[in-house]
Amino acid sequence: MRFGATTTGKTFRGERVALRRIPALLALAALGGAVTVFAEQEEPAGAQHRGEAVSVFRDIVVGPQEVRQGDVVCIGCSVRVEGRVAGDIVVIMGSLELEGVARHDVVCVLSEVRLGPGARIAHDFVNVLGRLDDAGAEVGGDRVHIPGFFWFPSARGALGMLGTLLAWRRLIGLSLTFVLLLIVVAFVPERIEAMSEAVPVRWPMAFLVGFVAYLTLFFFYSILLASLVGIPVALFVHGLLFPVFLALGMAGLFHHLGRRLGRAFGRELSLLAAVLLGFLPFALLLLLPWLVGGLSGLLLGLAFGLIFALCIKVPAFGLLLLTRAGGKRPPVPPLSPAVSAGEERS
Repeated sequence: MRFGATTTGKTFRGERVALRRIPALLALAALGGAVTVFAEQEEPAGAQHRGEAVSVFRDIVVGPQEVRQGDVVCIGCSVRVEGRVAGDIVVIMGSLELEGVARHDVVCVLSEVRLGPGARIAHDFVNVLGRLDDAGAEVGGDRVHIPGFFWFPSARGALGMLGTLLAWRRLIGLSLTFVLLLIVVAFVPERIEAMSEAVPVRWPMAFLVGFVAYLTLFFFYSILLASLVGIPVALFVHGLLFPVFLALGMAGLFHHLGRRLGRAFGRELSLLAAVLLGFLPFALLLLLPWLVGGLSGLLLGLAFGLIFALCIKVPAFGLLLLTRAGGKRPPVPPLSPAVSAGEERS
């Protein structure tokens, strides 16, 4: 199986069938979610229920003696099944705890899944970009598990969904920043050195210019997005040009910080090593709250992201503008009269 998926079974037919059912089941969730999102379901034990159970941000429980004849669809909530579900079980950005029997497919996307030792799935089991705890469940069809590799711990339901999405966004953003730093270091090293020299001289002014530039850029995007012609222009500027130029400005800041750290330990680092050393502490601080998890991790992650934007992104953008992308070096301070007289006598 490609992309790290693990499968059991003789063919991949069941996998394709299960994955093709996701759009239809999502449509079912969209139609039924408005009705069930705030609905309280008080169901007697041992009852049989016909029709679908569709819920958005509302947990679903199928008790030990209950039988659900239709599908169970959950978006951003938790599903616990101790009885039987005759239809499909679909969980999107939530959690599933299966102790009973699923007589058809079980499909989970960006969710935390626990399969108990007595759980049984008659057909296929598909878990995409989520966490799986399998205590020995019986699966009659294909078993497909594509791990998420990065999960937001200690959170379920809506909080887990939001934390997971933000954590993945942070990880992908830092990875792209790392790649862009490598690119600008390879192509314009002299401009990075010029901006690095200007950091101690122009830091306060760089913050002010960067803050005003960010506000101006926001209004510029607003004007472009107001027209159909301007939308592709805004996407091109924000998706390609702006990240490259911002990475160039951040490379100047990271080079200055990394070089000072290296000299504090008695090492004179190369350009690339200094940039990466300056970037590493901020990358670790931005990722650490998401590894902690819970509500505190979510709040700390948002706070650290705001601090990083104010302390690095805003002055980096201002530094880029003040130095004309590294094309203008800071002025050399004049020598003192005593030093000049000493040079003339020598």
